[in-house]
Amino acid sequence: LASMVEKESTNDEEVRKNIASVFLNRMKIGMTLGSDVTSLYANKIDESRAMYRQEKYINSPYNTHLNDGSMNGKLPVGPISTISIKSIDATLHPNDTDYLYFIANIDTKETFFYKNYSDHQSKDKELEEVNRGM
Repeated sequence: LASMVEKESTNDEEVRKNIASVFLNRMKIGMTLGSDVTSLYANKIDESRAMYRQEKYINSPYNTHLNDGSMNGKLPVGPISTISIKSIDATLHPNDTDYLYFIANIDTKETFFYKNYSDHQSKDKELEEVNRGM
């Protein structure tokens, strides 16, 4: 989990703790973790290029986007990156939130957190061009 927090976050401590909270909240309710960085890892995609939507669903034990039930509430089979102390700390001491979703503006490095899917989807549509269809 800390490796996912590492890859999904900026250097902002609160962002890391909120991202950890999202993943832990999803695990508690048996929801897929839905992390783009695990899909990138599963597809062996260099992070310098955008991921196409269809690439999110490659069948892999690293892919937390799988929506066939096989990854509900589960972590990937192993870490996807080197982990910093900051990400370990954020994972061990996440913020106490009700967030289930987050999305980042790639250009500004700003991360937005949401409790419901409709708010997340609205922001996703707003950022679609900025985030190059990710």
